[in-house]
Amino acid sequence: PFAGRLAGEPRALTAGAVRDTSPRVAPDGRRVAFLRSFPDEPDRRTAVMVLALDGGEPWVLWSPEHGVSEIAWSPDGRRMAFVGPAKESRFIVGRETKGRAVTARRITRTDWRWNEVGHRDRWDQVWVGPVRDGAKPHQLTHGETDAKSIAWAPDGRAIAFVADPRPDADLRPLPSIWLVSAAGGTPREAVRLAGYAGTPAFSPDGRWLACVGVDVAN
Repeated sequence: PFAGRLAGEPRALTAGAVRDTSPRVAPDGRRVAFLRSFPDEPDRRTAVMVLALDGGEPWVLWSPEHGVSEIAWSPDGRRMAFVGPAKESRFIVGRETKGRAVTARRITRTDWRWNEVGHRDRWDQVWVGPVRDGAKPHQLTHGETDAKSIAWAPDGRAIAFVADPRPDADLRPLPSIWLVSAAGGTPREAVRLAGYAGTPAFSPDGRWLACVGVDVAN
């Protein structure tokens, strides 16, 4: 809480042998969503958690099979978007079996693996779903590119994200900002600069889209 310009005493909302990150307070100010991983259980999935700020225990909204990296509340607080890998693999040959190495990978791009991350077997995509127990999210984007930096339009009808679907994006990255309907559909490019464009943010009335970028080629 804040008292005038001075911050009040902080209080811990969660505890235990877990790593909680990426907190996002709901638009109604009554709940907080966050990501929870389990350092002592490396094979356990990262979960999207929701916690009432007036007390109680956090509950699992989703625990995507292949992980999650970003979350964002819809403006009305009834839905949540997240960034997580698609179900389809990019390079894996043969069947995936938990606890066993895959048969092979057919590498076709230079971004098949990153330091501190490991094999990048799936594209990160935008997902969305209702914030209620037992709800299942659905995948909004399906392109052969990573999606990241999600931002909801103020009317809740669209989600902005950053992507670079060009075939040579792994060699000459030039990301731009895209919009996809929260109900699904084909994304459309909203902002392209001579250089890169990223970190989208809507104005409160939804008429403007701000970003960080470089408008100089090469």
